[in-house]
Amino acid sequence: RRIAIVAQDRLTERRVRALLEREGVLVSDETGWKLSTSRAAASVDALLETVAGQAYHRDLLDLCKSPYVFADLEPATRMRAVQALEAALRAASVRRGLARYKRAVQGATHGDPAALEQAVRLVERLEAATKSLDGSPAPLARWLGRLQGALGAIGASDALAGDTAGQALLDLIETRRGELEPNGAVFAFAAWRDWLNREFEGATFRDAAIDSSIVMTPLNAVCLRRVEAALLLG
Repeated sequence: RRIAIVAQDRLTERRVRALLEREGVLVSDETGWKLSTSRAAASVDALLETVAGQAYHRDLLDLCKSPYVFADLEPATRMRAVQALEAALRAASVRRGLARYKRAVQGATHGDPAALEQAVRLVERLEAATKSLDGSPAPLARWLGRLQGALGAIGASDALAGDTAGQALLDLIETRRGELEPNGAVFAFAAWRDWLNREFEGATFRDAAIDSSIVMTPLNAVCLRRVEAALLLG
């Protein structure tokens, strides 16, 4: 029952874990995951891509469909509003620009009026979020503060805090913001985004909620551990 899976090959490790979970066998993974591979980081990247692409419609809809975005709304209300927004954009054939999206939704003649009204409010919240991130070059700490404000504007902060990877992401942002506060070097949006992506790539997180007798661990953490079986991957 006490089994150590010694992970030396990350790809094989992920496959083994997926197969075990498919059979209902949970694994306590001490190796962690790269933060960049999490849905939480993907949601932040979708927000930044929306800003970089001047709210290109596909990027915007991907962002709206993230489970963390507008999580302060009732799920059914949120789903209807996003569907109304998507239908209005398709009907008006608009491809870019939040102001155009807002006019398209306000001028929509088909659909549930309540859902369309909620869709307008979603666009307004997106406008507030993207405006805070579409600013002039600034120090890294100020960019991180802008990101925190943008996540709050689209109702993602609490949803991220309720998720293991999301909380790790928020903690990383807050930690780096504090560390970099004295640094006055100025960065443009693109340079700051590249830096943030590297931070996510270098950070890991663990799901501490899983308690299992099957442990996935790196080789250097196996010494003096009592197990009944050990499997070395790689």
